Amino acid sequence: MLALFFHLQLSPVPLPLEMMGEILNSTDLNLASMGEVPSAYLVVVCFILTVEIVLGVTVNIMVLWAYYRHWNTLRSVSNILMANLNVVDILICVLSAPLTFTTLLLRHRDTDVLVCLSHEAGVSFACSATALNLLVISVDRYESVIMPTKRTFSVKNVRFVLLVPWCGALLGIGAAFIHTANPVLVTYTDVKSCVTWYLTTQTRHYFQTYWVVLFVSSSLWMIVSYRKIVNAAHTRLSIKAALVQASLVVAGSGFCDKKVRPTGARATKVALAIVSTYVLCWGPYTTYSLAVMVKPQMTQETINVGLLCLAYMTTILHPILYAFLRRKVRRACWTLVLADQRSVRTIQVAPFRHASTRDDCAT
Repeated sequence: MLALFFHLQLSPVPLPLEMMGEILNSTDLNLASMGEVPSAYLVVVCFILTVEIVLGVTVNIMVLWAYYRHWNTLRSVSNILMANLNVVDILICVLSAPLTFTTLLLRHRDTDVLVCLSHEAGVSFACSATALNLLVISVDRYESVIMPTKRTFSVKNVRFVLLVPWCGALLGIGAAFIHTANPVLVTYTDVKSCVTWYLTTQTRHYFQTYWVVLFVSSSLWMIVSYRKIVNAAHTRLSIKAALVQASLVVAGSGFCDKKVRPTGARATKVALAIVSTYVLCWGPYTTYSLAVMVKPQMTQETINVGLLCLAYMTTILHPILYAFLRRKVRRACWTLVLADQRSVRTIQVAPFRHASTRDDCAT
């Protein structure tokens, strides 16, 4: 294994197929067992991926359509950034998740190396784009609460801000194809499993470092920023409560405390839900990737696919946390749904009315 690894990194001349086969057969890693996925587990994972794809595309498109229909009332920097996050989630549902689905279906056949690289590029895009978009959203919310008079983002320059997550996401995609000039791609085009190929070439470890660093940095910033946001919200609510209580002369007035406490608790719960959702969904897969980078023998395809399914859950949870918890966006979505239901009812009732008028005319 070490001989193959150092040869791939230092020697420009590809190894003969016979020598490569001897090295791969003499490795102490049980590659066959690492690539095994039980049939029942495979069916469950495919079902979960299908549900995530359908629900993720449906919910995110509904939110984007609500933004489009009510753009005059919802036009703001925060909504533009959240709409960009919805676009990223849709791309994850139509690109990254189907690539994971494809690698599972092709696991019993000879898989082209480009399929494995495309899958890892999709995963790298999903993690890096999600991390950078959430980082930008948290910065915007931090400035809107902590420094409302000195905001960096505005409606005019937000288009340049959006270039940051998209450039980072494209860099994450390109990082997966850095080693395409490696001789192993020429001599080892068909593999039995992507896990087998990654273990024998050690290619995966290089571009994983990119989005792992992004995940850690964005998680730390989100924890710090949302903690300060919650503290600032509690401080402002307590000041507001004190001012209202000072202006009231009614004895025993506890109305202000009853109103402020649920508001502060709601702000805390929303911030905790946003941070914990991202960390709990992408954290296990990132931790597993770090463990594999340190010790490749820990690679298990069942764990890898299961944690990816958990990470893809953010495509469903993001619209709920960032869109439906906001009153204006929630009202716009409900208005859109009710309008569609009314149009369907009108279409269904119209033929009956037309038929009844024809019967009356005939009589």
